[in-house]
Amino acid sequence: MPYEIKDLWPDDFSKRKVKQLGCNRCPISCRRLLKVEQGDGEILHDGPEYECIYALGANCGIYQADSVVQLDYLCSEYGLDAISTGVTLSFMMECYEKGLVNRNDLDGIDLAFGSAPQAGEIIKKIARREGIGDLLSRGTYRTSLKIGGGSSSFAMAVKGLELPGYDPRGMKAMALLYATADRGGCHVRGSTLRAELLGLSQKFERFSYEGKVDLAVQLQREYALLNSFSICLFANFALSFKEYLEAVNQVFSCSWTLEELKEAGARIWNMTRLFNCREGFSRKDDILPGRLFYEPLTEGASKGEVVDLQKFRQMLDEYYLVQGWDQDGIPRQSMLEMLEIDEFL
Repeated sequence: MPYEIKDLWPDDFSKRKVKQLGCNRCPISCRRLLKVEQGDGEILHDGPEYECIYALGANCGIYQADSVVQLDYLCSEYGLDAISTGVTLSFMMECYEKGLVNRNDLDGIDLAFGSAPQAGEIIKKIARREGIGDLLSRGTYRTSLKIGGGSSSFAMAVKGLELPGYDPRGMKAMALLYATADRGGCHVRGSTLRAELLGLSQKFERFSYEGKVDLAVQLQREYALLNSFSICLFANFALSFKEYLEAVNQVFSCSWTLEELKEAGARIWNMTRLFNCREGFSRKDDILPGRLFYEPLTEGASKGEVVDLQKFRQMLDEYYLVQGWDQDGIPRQSMLEMLEIDEFL
């Protein structure tokens, strides 16, 4: 464990907790109201949650719990997504470190890794689209196109959406999920935490590429349903689709079978793919940031791991085949006819 992370453990946030928060009658209550000092006063904040701690904390070299709470509070006040904001900040910090931008480019701000007050100033500029904030408000990918200098290889985004806190070098199915997700690198369009890390309900070797295509396809179709249900994804750790099926049939007075419910998930996923194809997305966009293919992890349980580019391409070929799409990622007529959505091709 890197020494600096000692101030970002759960206990460091629990010390600042006023009370636990949750949705009505929820047994999990995943949220917490925190109180931290800021200047001459204090702030009360509903957060941060774990993804925000990753993005605005260690990812930016910021290891103080108070600072992470303050930055997350700023994102909430300005209506900014904390994951995208944190990843965009860390991207610009790396550009600054590599000499691709200087203080003049950053409106005189010394945006080095670990500079929490400066990160707060940049967040305000992003929200107001002032100075450098106007460019950064467009996200990591579009910013990298402007900066150049090879920065696109470490712009941690897929289809323009910044990656969350699960490194796909250590979970190979996650690499495929990020690359093929309809809205880009997103952990709520399918997540392999249960299967590849926890071994629930089936254990997968996380560094292996075997069996990962079927897992990714299954998860994407299941998550398409879960998101359509507007249900908390944490509940998915306890509930099965048999229980979801019973709830759907009770609420809508229908008599679907489990297979019909799963087919609905496939229909939703293919519809989102058709939308993306119409907007110009194809195989070229089902790709990961370059550094994940050539830059090994340097420490931890996944030390030395990369996403093997050749094996990734093989997984992508197989993925399209299983989905019933052609090799450019466009759904085939036969698949759409089977799902009764061929009119949208």
